[in-house]
Amino acid sequence: MKPVPMLSAWSQRLLSELENADGRAERLARGLTREQFNWNSRPGAWSIGQCLEHLRIGNEIYLPAISNSLEDSNHRPFRK
Repeated sequence: MKPVPMLSAWSQRLLSELENADGRAERLARGLTREQFNWNSRPGAWSIGQCLEHLRIGNEIYLPAISNSLEDSNHRPFRK
């Protein structure tokens, strides 16, 4: 990820971590067969595919709010 000059270092790190997580998930899923992707270890346990779908749905909910916060020039991380 290329640094975005208007974002603080912690904001750039957050974006970088999110992009890295996406890359790891993509590499993991790319190497699996359909059966492996949908396999679950026991009844009621989630498959890899279900876990990734859960993360995708969560990202659709949370990332716009995170993005809006990062774009807000008045936003500062909480410090004790």
